[in-house]
This record gives sequence, structure tokens and C-alpha cells, in this order.
Amino acid sequence: DKGVKSYVDSNPDITHYEFLPNKLIHERVYPKTDILVLPTKADTFPVTILEAMSYGIPILASDLPIIREQLGASSDKCTFSRGSQVGFTEKLRGMLENEKERRIIGEALRRRVEEYYSPKIVNAKLLEVYRQAI
Repeated sequence: DKGVKSYVDSNPDITHYEFLPNKLIHERVYPKTDILVLPTKADTFPVTILEAMSYGIPILASDLPIIREQLGASSDKCTFSRGSQVGFTEKLRGMLENEKERRIIGEALRRRVEEYYSPKIVNAKLLEVYRQAI
């Protein structure tokens, strides 16, 4: 949407990146990020969400089944109906205006990624799948 892009481009507090190498994302972007916004029509397993969660960054994303699964109990606070500019705007405004709530959400998401998506957990599950297949 041109209105959103114009707003982002004119706001010095918002940085939008088209593409950055993964190393720079982890070194420069995530440590300075207040909210990760992922408005998408479809996605299979957005790793970006898990990466942001590992940094304790609150998420605002389209309400897709896989994203709800990743976010767990925080999904109602962190998702908006696909294509709903009103829903997106309301959720974003709420997050921007309430720093304490952002911190609470971010911490809950960090704990969730550690509990369900850490390399140790994922590798153990994958190893079990391989063992069952053999």
C-alpha cells in the first residue's frame, strides 16, 4: 500500500529493509527492533518469527495457522486478520503505545521459542523421527 510505504519512508523512527544478509540482521537489526511486523498472505514456516522471538521481540503478523502455532498463547495479541488494515492499525497502535505490554509479550515469546523451537529441542524431535523411520 502506497500510504503505508509513504508513512514508513517519512518516519525517522521506522527503518524498513528490503534485504540484508543474515549476519547483519542478527548484528544490527534484531538488537534494535521494538516490534517485528510480518503482514503476509501466506507462509509455510516463517523462521523470521522464531528469530525475533529468540530476541524477545514482540510480533505483529497476519493471522495464519502456522503463525498462531508459533506464537502460542500470545497469538491473539500478536495477530490481525489477513488483509485488514483496520485490524493491523489497531494492533500496531496498541503495541506502540504500551511499552510494558510489549516487554511482557516479548518475554513470553522468548520463553516459547526456548521451550518449543530451540535447536536442542528441534534436533531431539528430528532424531526421534529418524529413529522411528529406521
